[in-house]
Order: sequence, then C-alpha cells, then structure tokens
Amino acid sequence: MSEPICVGFVGENGAGKSTAMRLIRSAIFPHSFKELRFSSILAEGLKTFGITESRENLQVMAQLLDSGFGKGTLSRALVARAKNMTEEILFLDGVRWLTDEEAVRSFKQNLIIYVTAPQEVRFKRLLERKEKSGEDTMTWEQFLKEDSALNEQFTSDIGSRANFTISNPLEDSSIQTVIEAVRMRLGHPVC
Repeated sequence: MSEPICVGFVGENGAGKSTAMRLIRSAIFPHSFKELRFSSILAEGLKTFGITESRENLQVMAQLLDSGFGKGTLSRALVARAKNMTEEILFLDGVRWLTDEEAVRSFKQNLIIYVTAPQEVRFKRLLERKEKSGEDTMTWEQFLKEDSALNEQFTSDIGSRANFTISNPLEDSSIQTVIEAVRMRLGHPVC
C-alpha cells in the first residue's frame, strides 16, 4: 500500500474550502479519497464531554490540547488516522496551525491549497450555512472576534506558502489549475 497524496486546505472560516474540495473531488472521480477535518477530532472530544460544538469551543479545545500535551497534538492525531487509510487521496480540511502545515508536508506527495474571500462574504456565508452552533445568530462583532482568534492567526501565513490560491468568488481558472495538478500527481494526463 503506497502513501496517499495529501491535499491540505487552508483558509478563513467561510472562504469556500468545502466547495473547492467538492469541485476537486468530483473532477478526480473515480479515484478513492478520504476527507479528514482537523476539527472533527476536536468535535468528537467536545461531544464526549457534553460540550456544545461551537467555533469558540473548538478553538479553546485546540489550545488546551497544545498547552497540555505539546504543540502539534491535533496534527499528530490526524496524521495517525491518515496513516491507516487505503484511499489514494487524502483531503485535510482546516489547516490552521504551523504544525498542521508540517503534517501535510510530511507526506511525500502533497499540495496545500489556500482558499480566501473577503470578510463580508465569509460572514454572510456563515450566517447562511449554520454549520456550527450559534453561527446563524452571530453578530458582526462576534465574527470579527472569532476571525482574529489565536488559531486563525496563521492562516494567511500558511496561505502564502500554499501551492495554489483560490480567491472567492470561485474562479474557474484557479480551480482548473488545482484539478490539473492533482491529476498530474495521480499520473493522469491533463484533460
């Protein structure tokens, strides 16, 4: 079993990472893939303790893991999960910490994709999608506070080292460039 191609997605909340991932996945079908989110491990922990899965609680949990068990605890846990997979492509959603970036780069074949959008666009999306508890009632001030939280402070830095940047609204040409890069890594000619 060979190591999967690891594609990490970094971007601000509501920038369109999931949409970009969905478009790329549909373009590489029928290759097998697995999607893992850094926040899923945190969400499992919150659920176990009966704590609401809010963005703020996810941020606190990530910081507690780092302070209690050392920097990169969450990154190491996700890589450990990834090492047990048999799929050809691993999509890692929610690269936010420098240790997350290192985790993606630890795979022999890797790509990091930075998805970004203006704050106003992202705020509107968060209100509409209601993915996390309280997002649909979030105020602009709350959004700005969460947008400047500790775990969001490395996003643009990591994004500056990404292999590709996709600016939202999604640009067909930038998505197509990413799809072509993934296909090349899979050993397929560019269509």
